[in-house]
This record gives sequence, structure tokens and C-alpha cells, in this order.
Amino acid sequence: MAASGARRPEPVWLLLAGLVSGLVAATLRGLVLFDDALAHGYDGWYYVIQTESWAAGAPEFADNSLAFWLLAALSVPFGAILGNKLAALLGAFVMALGGVVAGWRWTRSVPAAWVCGLWLGASPLLLGVSSEYLKNALGLALLPWVLALLAGEKPWERVGALVLLVVGLFVHKLSGVMGWVLAAGIVGTQVLVPRIGPRLKVPGWLLVLGGLGGMAALAFGVLRAEDLQRLLSMEGGRPRLQALLGGRIRVGELAELGLLAVAPGVLLWRAWASERERPLAIAGLLLAVLCLAPGLPFGWDLTAWRLMLVGGIPVALMCTLLSAAAPEVMVPIVLASLASLVPMVVQANQAREPDYLAFAANLPLLQDSEKVVAHRGICGQIMAQTGVHCENFQPPEPHQGWTRVVYGVSMRYLAPVAPDAVDLAGPYVMVPEPQWQAFVAGPGADWFLVSDPRNPYRARPDFVYGSQASEGQND
Repeated sequence: MAASGARRPEPVWLLLAGLVSGLVAATLRGLVLFDDALAHGYDGWYYVIQTESWAAGAPEFADNSLAFWLLAALSVPFGAILGNKLAALLGAFVMALGGVVAGWRWTRSVPAAWVCGLWLGASPLLLGVSSEYLKNALGLALLPWVLALLAGEKPWERVGALVLLVVGLFVHKLSGVMGWVLAAGIVGTQVLVPRIGPRLKVPGWLLVLGGLGGMAALAFGVLRAEDLQRLLSMEGGRPRLQALLGGRIRVGELAELGLLAVAPGVLLWRAWASERERPLAIAGLLLAVLCLAPGLPFGWDLTAWRLMLVGGIPVALMCTLLSAAAPEVMVPIVLASLASLVPMVVQANQAREPDYLAFAANLPLLQDSEKVVAHRGICGQIMAQTGVHCENFQPPEPHQGWTRVVYGVSMRYLAPVAPDAVDLAGPYVMVPEPQWQAFVAGPGADWFLVSDPRNPYRARPDFVYGSQASEGQND
């Protein structure tokens, strides 16, 4: 909380900081998302299908996120693909602008406000969220504004924060839960540590509203018992450090994950060193620990990786508090770090799988298939551009009638047990599902790719939303 006698800066500097941070955030995402005219990221086509069906009044998947009101509205003038990309840019702009407001309200430091907005706008990890998981990104855009409101003590500010926290749960449950973690850290510290200004009294009616908001989220299925299964499932986990250093993510993201690893210690130090900063530091500390996901199994399709991607927020809070304490040293370091890391991250996100442009050449070969199995992303493209029923999970028995798009296994290995295999463009082969199962049970039994998420091998789990077609996952 700011000291009452702090000198106010010229408003133009804060306005400039907000606009620049927001434009940086939108520009970086534009460089990634507008690299071609197709959807982007593993969940890109899922959002296209759901947005189009939502706008038509018959949602394809049982996913009732409030984000689809925005996406459906943007799809009317722009179409679903372009509208979804514009929504990602808008969410990033709002988040970075909120970072400037929150940074200023908590530190009363213009350099710290700049750092908060720019880091939230250019964070390598958060750039990955925007390009892969649109609902998650839109939910995260609310969190800096929650922090900004919690910097005050007026009743309307607390109510406003509570409203955003409840709305966040209805946009994206993982992002929403993170907002509640931040709020618990701030409010809990203010209640339990009376030396930070006047002891905060939380009115009973505010607690009742919070309870009702949580009950509403449960009643509408935003948070479900099955989600705990997704969080704790041990299936598919692998050594985390080995996976992270295995080459699938690039230097920029690895560097920010390194900052995330030290963030709990730095934020604990700031909480000890400054009473004024303690609520925000404790909140950031709690979120940093959550994002590190200690004890959770790691996999690119598991919750631990999603949590780590959101680690850009506690890293931003760490940099903000350090910049408020030593702006002459920290601001140049932060700006130099972002300037060196971000170009690599943009290039990496542009080049990431799936390559929808290349796979489009395969769509005519799949057009006459009855039912298709393919990995997430490609499955959505098949469904969106051909209308063929597709699953990104192991199909139920009997397997007759299913065609599988196999990733990374060449024809020469499949041929002995899959005489009907067809080579496709890119690292794909089209195989009748019974023949793929014969490969898995025979010569491919020990291949790591038969238990890779890009070759679906697990049945549809309970935590996945039901759907009329393929990827009904509320990620």
C-alpha cells in the first residue's frame, strides 16, 4: 500500500506507460497469431468450432465460458478465426494496461508501474498462453485489475475485486482460481498482520457475497469434482527437468522459468523487508509456488505445464517490487532482459506445431473417412475444415470404421502390420485404427511414440467436457 505522502507523478506518464505496455503486448501476439490466416496453437481450431457454433445458437461442446460471448460477438463482423485472434490481442492489451495500474497503486513508483505493464505484456511464458490457450489468456487479463482494486480499502474497491474474481471463474477456471489465490494472499496478510496500516476489517456482507459467488460457480459447473482428477492424475507424468531441457521449449521460456524458480525466495525477502509491500509480495509468493506445481506430474498435456506457463505473473510481481526498491538498477536489467528474450520467443511460437498450413494438403484424403482419431489441434482442423467426426482420445471398441492419423512413425515400420497405411504430408501417416492397434500390440509395443499425446492413447477422461464431436475440453 502506498504511503499517503507519496508524490504523484504527471498523469501523462502513467497513461503513456499503459498505452505503450498494451501496444507492446498486442504487437507481440500479432506477430505470432497473424503469421498465417489459419487458427494457431493446439486449441486454435477448438475455439473456432465452438465460437461458430456458439454464434449459431447451438454450441458444439459443453463449454459455457463467458469468453464465448466476446468471441461470438467478434465473429459476426470478422469471422471466427480473425475474431479469436483479435480477442487475444485485446486481452493482452487489457492485461498489460492493468499491470501498469496495479504496479502504480501498490508502489507509487512510475518505473515499477512501467516494469509491471511491460513484463505482463512481453512475458515469454504469457505470450505462449495467448497463442495456445485463449480462454486462459482472457481470464488472466482480469488479474492485474483485481490487484489494482485490492490496493485500496474502500468498500466499492473490494466489491469490484470480488466481482472480477467471480467473473474470472466463469471465463476460465484455472485463471479464476489464480485470482482467488492472489486475493487470499493480499487480504489474508492485511487481516493477519495489523502493522500494515490500519487492521483491515472484512465486512460480513462481503464474505457472504464471496460465498455466494463460489456457490454459483459450483452450481453452473465451472468447478467440478472431476477437475481434481485432472490435477492429481499421475498418468503420463515424466521427469520434469528432463522434459523441460529436452528441446521442446526455447531459451526465452526457459529463462523465465528460471526466474520463476527464484521468485518465491525474492518475494519472501521483499515481504520481510517492506511492510508496505508485504501483501503483494505474499500474494505473489503463493502464486509462484502454485505455478511451480511442486509434486504434480509433468507432461505437455498435464496441468503442471499450464501452471508453469502462468508463472509470468509472479515473475512480473517480483520484477515490479524490485524495480520499486532500486529503479536505477532494476529497470535497465528488466528492459534488457525482455529485449533479448522476446524475439526468440516470438520466433519459437510462430514455428510451433501443429503446422496447419502443411497439414491442409492432407484434408482431401480424410474427407471420406467415417471417423478419425488425431492429436489435439490437428483433430480440430479436420473437424472444422472437413466436417468429419474426430476424436483426440483413444476411440472406444470396436475400432472398425475409425481412421487414425499417426504422428512420427514412418511407413516402413508400419507396413508389416498396416498394409492399408497411406503416407501423408508432414510427419503423419493415415492408418485404419485396427491396424494401428496391431502395431501397438506388436512391433511398436516399446516405442515411446505410442504413448505420446500426439498419438492419442488414453480414453476420454471424466474431467473432459462432453461434446457432440471431438475436443470438448474446457482447458
